[in-house]
Amino acid sequence: MFIAETMHSEFLSLKFTPTSYMEIDNIMLLESRKYDSTTSKLNTSWTFYNKREEDLEFIDRVEYELHVYSLSELSSLLRKAGWETIVTYGSLSTLQPMNPLTSLNIVAKAR
Repeated sequence: MFIAETMHSEFLSLKFTPTSYMEIDNIMLLESRKYDSTTSKLNTSWTFYNKREEDLEFIDRVEYELHVYSLSELSSLLRKAGWETIVTYGSLSTLQPMNPLTSLNIVAKAR
């Protein structure tokens, strides 16, 4: 059995946010994203800062690129690898059906 939770291209086409931030203790993480819908590539940059009162001290930057798959692309890849998609959910905890505004939880089994 194979279970995966991921973002999907349908979600990004409706709910894309180019920036966000998160604070964990004294660390500030700034995230910036660029999505190219023609290639389904998501380029992301994480910039880490040490927070000292009202000042931010740069720590490091990490950049990466992801291919964001649609449900049909993921199902096709699974079939080619000998797997069969059984069901998809927007939430595993509630078993809410997947839709363009939810994440993609895909459940598959080996054929």
